Amino acid sequence: ISGTLVTGPDLDDIAQGYTEFGDDHQWLFAMPNGRVFDAGPSSQMWFFDPAAGTAQSAGMRGGDPYSVNGVAVMYDTGMIFKAGGAPGYSNAPTDPVAPVRGINATASAYVINLNADYADPTAMPTVTQVPNINHARAFANAVALPDGEVFIVGGQSQPHSFYDDNSVMTAELWNPKTMTSTDVASTPVPRNYHSTALLMPD
Repeated sequence: ISGTLVTGPDLDDIAQGYTEFGDDHQWLFAMPNGRVFDAGPSSQMWFFDPAAGTAQSAGMRGGDPYSVNGVAVMYDTGMIFKAGGAPGYSNAPTDPVAPVRGINATASAYVINLNADYADPTAMPTVTQVPNINHARAFANAVALPDGEVFIVGGQSQPHSFYDDNSVMTAELWNPKTMTSTDVASTPVPRNYHSTALLMPD
C-alpha cells in the first residue's frame, strides 16, 4: 500500500514542500473481517486489507481537519471516540512554521461508528461531531474504562515535543451517554510527548 495515501496536510510538510511528518501516529483499529481501519489523523479515513495489500476510502472524518497527535480510542464495539490534536506536529524551535505562526491544539470531538461495516464491508462509517472536550490537547492520552467512559489525561494546548510548556494538568472523563466531558483531578506532573496511560486492575 502506498504511503502517499496517508500523508495528511501537516503545516511543516506544506512549508517545506515535502512530506516529513504526514500521518505520524496513525489511529489504527483491527476489524473483524481482517481489515484495518485508519481513523486519522488525516481527515480522510481508510480501510486497509493487509493480506491483499489494498486500501479503500472510508470517507472523511466529518468536518474534522488534519489533527495530528490527537487521541482516538474504541470505547465500545465499533465505536471510536476521537478528540484533540493539532494542524501541525510540534512548536519545536526547529519547526519551519511554529516560530512564526504558532500551532494550537483543538478541543474538537467526534464519534466514529463502524458497526454497519462489521456487517457490510462496503458500508461507510458514520461520523458524528459531539460537544468539544473541556481542554484543547495534543500529545494527550485516552483510555477506555470498563463502563464505557473515556479518561483523557495530559497533553499541551500548544504541542511542543520534548518540552512541558503549555501543559494541560486537568484530566477529564468523557461520557458516551451524554457525549460530554467532566473535569476530574489534576495530575501532579505533566504528561506530554511520548507519555502513556494504562488502565490498571485496581
